[in-house]
Amino acid sequence: MLAYHGTKYSNATSILKNGFFLKTYDVNSEEKQSMPGDLGAGIYAFICDKKLKNSINFARKRFAPHHCTLILELIENYPVLDLQDPKNIEYISRFRESLDLKRIEERAKKDKGKRTVTLDGYIIELLIAESEKRNPNNKIAAVRAPSYTKFEKGINFHASKIPNGIELCIRQKSIIKNIKLAKP
Repeated sequence: MLAYHGTKYSNATSILKNGFFLKTYDVNSEEKQSMPGDLGAGIYAFICDKKLKNSINFARKRFAPHHCTLILELIENYPVLDLQDPKNIEYISRFRESLDLKRIEERAKKDKGKRTVTLDGYIIELLIAESEKRNPNNKIAAVRAPSYTKFEKGINFHASKIPNGIELCIRQKSIIKNIKLAKP
């Protein structure tokens, strides 16, 4: 399977030389941390993006004019939390209902950086931490979900619920077999 990571050229050069720096999020820490993304902490990439449309648009929006796309070749089988699977959606919904969302919101305010605050990444981090505490041998390597990423300029709508891609949040670098720079 291939995944496509849009970034700035200087980051791509470093990644090709040294590999990815994997951000993590410790749900038990009281220290301020970088906010987890909507799918939790990890390396974000688009899948099903062979024409590189989403990865190029994302990189152009964030890093123009010095942007590029890395193609990540992933191993075939790895544990993934698939947010398209109805069983997972039901499980996560029940888990979310059991949480103290006010407490999570306070944590999000503490960690808030430049990103828009959503509680989804926090909830996913808590869910995975709880799951791995119960079964330490079942480490989630990635989280996959359909998503909408805003690329349009000059349009001030909040967001769409209609996906324009599928995102993969890679939580374990070991699932990346190879990395190469996409040709422009």
